[in-house]
Amino acid sequence: MSSVEMFLTKYTLDILIGIHVYTYPDIDREDVDVTIPRPSGFQVYEIVNGLDLGALDLEKIVDTEECRGDTYLYIVEKVGFDTNEVCRLLKRIFKCTTCEVLGLKDANAIVRQVAVLRRCDNVKRVLTLGNGNKFVKAILWQYNPVAIVHNGNKFRIELVTKNVMVFKNRLRYFSNYGYTFLNFYGYQRFGTKRPITHLLGKFIIKNEWDSFLKTLCDTYSRPRNGSIESIVCRNRFRYEDEFRIVKSIPKNMIKLYVNAYQSYLFNKTLSLLWLKLLDKHNFDEAFKLMLKEYTFIPVVGSKPKVIRSELKSLIDEILDGENITSDNFRIPELGLEIKGDYRYSMARALNIVLEVEQNRLYILFTLGRGSYATAFLRELLRVDPLIYT
Repeated sequence: MSSVEMFLTKYTLDILIGIHVYTYPDIDREDVDVTIPRPSGFQVYEIVNGLDLGALDLEKIVDTEECRGDTYLYIVEKVGFDTNEVCRLLKRIFKCTTCEVLGLKDANAIVRQVAVLRRCDNVKRVLTLGNGNKFVKAILWQYNPVAIVHNGNKFRIELVTKNVMVFKNRLRYFSNYGYTFLNFYGYQRFGTKRPITHLLGKFIIKNEWDSFLKTLCDTYSRPRNGSIESIVCRNRFRYEDEFRIVKSIPKNMIKLYVNAYQSYLFNKTLSLLWLKLLDKHNFDEAFKLMLKEYTFIPVVGSKPKVIRSELKSLIDEILDGENITSDNFRIPELGLEIKGDYRYSMARALNIVLEVEQNRLYILFTLGRGSYATAFLRELLRVDPLIYT
């Protein structure tokens, strides 16, 4: 096995979303048996305004004061609901003009996160809804807040495995590098079981409306009643004008698809850059170069970012292969322009705590805003991501 091959993934799901590499070499070459029981074994709590939502006693934050204002912060506990679904639900029940979240969270997990609702006519202090394995509870936390700062997320992950020592040794190795890892966009950004959101985004920016509808409706063969997908796919057979159907989709959903495609391009850029560095340098040298010389990687959009020439050449090569340019991110037909950005090339897991109980290893850690726990876990587990996502 060559030195570069020790960093390559062999899993289809990784490659489909642009992740071709691991940060670390395969140090032990062990085949491990591991699962993460979902949803109980994957817990995530936002850190907002410096407060860990997981540490709050939600029963004590409900008071009897009359609350009036334009902006309401709710702490949402959820299982089985995706974040956008919860926002639509709260917006409808509370009769609000808008609902925003600080970050998208995995549906198949135990989650506490903040929802920001504005201009509501039917404010409730507590809302609890349950449906089989799906549960959501929203508790009014603050109104007219002075600030809303998403500092990051805290995770508690349960690994069920007979290979506890293998994972402890891998973590010990990672600690030599500050638990730093390539800052890939994680699986839930694309749809774990049906990773198509980036494909839908590509069809949008290329104005391929028929391909967009075919991919969406063939993938979601039985979309949930009342969902945006179900409405769009019903209309596909009612109207012949594909563009008219696509234009009826809310702009925030269209942006979500295009953002996913931007995430795919970022993942691919980061993968190929890492491979180029490893081809020219040993691991330690490549690691230092990534941190020092390539701290930020552009997220491609309508306005190209100023970047060093060798990275621009790499991105141009990727865009040529995708048969697009940055101009494609201007979509006048839909009244949209999706701009580019920068993203850290590396992320770091902080405050790591290990708890061991026989064949279970519990890992607690925090990540900065925008970094994905699954991107860190894939480095540690090195198994098929379908097993734990």
